[in-house]
Amino acid sequence: MRNARKKIMAVGALLVVCLMVFCCCGAPGEASPQNGTGQVTMSQPGDAGAAAKNAEPQEEDVQDAAAQPGVMQALQSVIAGETEFFETGLEKKLNIADLRQAVSTDSEVTVEVEDFTVMDLDDDGSGEVVLWLSVNGNEYYGCEVLHEEDQQVYGYCIPYRAFNSLKEDKTFTFSSGAGNTGIGIMKFDKTVYEIEKIVLSEVSYDEDNNPSVGFHVKGKQASQQDFNAEMEKQNEKKDAVRYGFTDQNVEAYIR
Repeated sequence: MRNARKKIMAVGALLVVCLMVFCCCGAPGEASPQNGTGQVTMSQPGDAGAAAKNAEPQEEDVQDAAAQPGVMQALQSVIAGETEFFETGLEKKLNIADLRQAVSTDSEVTVEVEDFTVMDLDDDGSGEVVLWLSVNGNEYYGCEVLHEEDQQVYGYCIPYRAFNSLKEDKTFTFSSGAGNTGIGIMKFDKTVYEIEKIVLSEVSYDEDNNPSVGFHVKGKQASQQDFNAEMEKQNEKKDAVRYGFTDQNVEAYIR
């Protein structure tokens, strides 16, 4: 009976912590893309984006991504349907017109690109294009990220929970379940994307299957208070700008 009470108390404490973490991060979307290749690591120190569907192009908006013009031209060619990209989840080349296949094999599923963001997500000197997807009318489904490497454009279908609330500084929040959440940055290696975890809340279990939650900030163990403070700072950052997926905006911003 005592062991049972201890387990009940442990689970109760975990639920309280998970609820607090969930409140800090915001509710994730319900649906997730079925494809995509990704992994996560802990980094050492070193809601949707703001809409700007009809904004006039500003030079500062594209300076970061335009460091290597050839890369942006390759991405624009893919988006225009002139060349194919390698969809990493499907492990085959697709035309952008067939983007639905990256989400579902069901031909009845509808996939539309609502907005896009241009940003050098991995700080390698050239930009990526994030295509924010609406699937069966659900605007909080996920995205397809287009990344150029060695003259090949790669696509990664990433679920909403894994890549949420992208900010101007290229950080975002992620969640892989109750109690497992945090702040990360994106890295790419051809067919694989990786989320480096800058801030992390993670559930673990002891040999008796009793749960506990650990917190890390910039690769170091931290308290729940430190974790919550970092999440609050993240929520206060400016969202990455999104542009409506129109020919005019594609021509203006992906160049």
